[in-house]
Amino acid sequence: MKLKKTSLFFCTLLFWQYSIFSQQKIDSLHYYVDLVKTSKDLPNLTKAFLYIENDKEKNLINNKSRAVYDLIYLSRIEQFLGVYYASEASAIEGLILLDSLPSQGYNLLLKAPLLNHLGILKRTLKQYEESLDYYSQTLELVTNKKDSATAYNNVGVAYNYLKEYEKSIIELKRSYGLSLETNDSVLISRSLDNLGYARAMLGQVSGVSDMKTALRIREKINDSDLYNSYAHLIEYYKSQGETKNALLYAKEGYNIAKKLKNLPYKEGVLNYLIDLGDTSYLKEYAEVLKEKNKLSQFNKTLYTSARYNFKREQKRRLIAESNMSEEKSKKILYQVIGGAVVLISILLFFALRARHKKEKLKTQFNTERHISKKLHDEVANDIFSMMSQLQNDPTTKKELIDSLEEVYLKTRDISKANAALDVSKNFDILLKDLIATYKTTDVKIFTRNISEMPWDTIADLKKETLYRVIQELMTNMKKHSRANLVTLQFDVRKNVVLVTYVDNGVGCELNYGNGLRNTENRMELAGGTITFESEVNKGFQAKIIV
Repeated sequence: MKLKKTSLFFCTLLFWQYSIFSQQKIDSLHYYVDLVKTSKDLPNLTKAFLYIENDKEKNLINNKSRAVYDLIYLSRIEQFLGVYYASEASAIEGLILLDSLPSQGYNLLLKAPLLNHLGILKRTLKQYEESLDYYSQTLELVTNKKDSATAYNNVGVAYNYLKEYEKSIIELKRSYGLSLETNDSVLISRSLDNLGYARAMLGQVSGVSDMKTALRIREKINDSDLYNSYAHLIEYYKSQGETKNALLYAKEGYNIAKKLKNLPYKEGVLNYLIDLGDTSYLKEYAEVLKEKNKLSQFNKTLYTSARYNFKREQKRRLIAESNMSEEKSKKILYQVIGGAVVLISILLFFALRARHKKEKLKTQFNTERHISKKLHDEVANDIFSMMSQLQNDPTTKKELIDSLEEVYLKTRDISKANAALDVSKNFDILLKDLIATYKTTDVKIFTRNISEMPWDTIADLKKETLYRVIQELMTNMKKHSRANLVTLQFDVRKNVVLVTYVDNGVGCELNYGNGLRNTENRMELAGGTITFESEVNKGFQAKIIV
């Protein structure tokens, strides 16, 4: 109950803060960016989020570079609040915007922090291969010694997580060498600690010495990364079965975590202590987990409240700016009431017809399967038989055989595209296999939440419809969009499946062809909806609700 009261107070505070700060000049952006860089205070970060989100919306059309700059800091705030997938979405939105701009000058400088941020997120989510890929891309863009040292360090750390220590040592040596040239103690101790860990895990004598040297440097400069040195030493001694030394450093790490008041550090070091046999920390470990979960839920509530307040204030401001007369306001009110009446009528109408549509959709799928079977069993097999006979006839022209083969392949593809699907189990694997067929070296496809969806609770008819619609969208992308980046995000809210498709292709004017029209028909029969957004040279989006 206490948390709910706090959240309600904070929502009110957010609205009041936004009302004040939205009146400031756009060039106040630097003030809020500095808040993101220097402050971990939630009210300050929320003020920054509201201002930067508003600035992004203003600049999406006429100043995309600035919108990308906004997205860099929005994604960092979202990461701090623990909404990692929202943070990833903001960073990818920034990359998609950059793809529509000339890849030079200031625009090129914006790409590295976005890629590096995605590397951090993937590492946090323990997706180390993808983390390594993003860090490697970042490395290709950095130019000065400090940034290069950091980039090489990040690549080396990714290899450490993958336990590829020999590769890690190569990258971390480069990082350490560049760090020495910068004379930056933070960079020096960081790269030396990671390098020492990789060496130690390979059994190299210098590894432990390197880690302890890095620890002394960090203690001297009171570095906030001091805990990481203890964590590496704990990990090493634990792997060697030297429990006494591991416990010694675990207790030192515990003191640092308490001093920093860092929950993730406390959770990590308490886990080490318990794992090493010191069960006296069990009660405190449980309390830390409870506190961490409570904070995570509060941060997510805070983020949702901030998004809501932004949208509400944006709507209020637009209404105020339009200086609507009382008559127009009444007209809008009547339109809203009329629209609500119409919407309720439509919902009632569709509710009455839902059972009929379900049967109609089943009939459509059965018809498609029947046609698919007949194409395969009768047409395709007959063509293949004719091709075999003709190939054995020396008088047959090669052009005729090639033409028949082309017809046979098209017939087989049509049959396969409409064949029966078993969606009753492992639907996420079925979807992943479908999406994987459209990936190429030139087309990257990202999916989010596909394996976290409760597919077993969703009706088979809806899943089959969703599969066919995604198949149609991906085929449309392959044939027409010339995209090289595609995202598919899956969510579920109260048994309603939400799918958002975005690509950075050439876009189009939405003149519906057979493919897009067919997806609408399928969704309508399944009781769902699909909407499209696209403009020439501005990519293509589709939102599916079923």
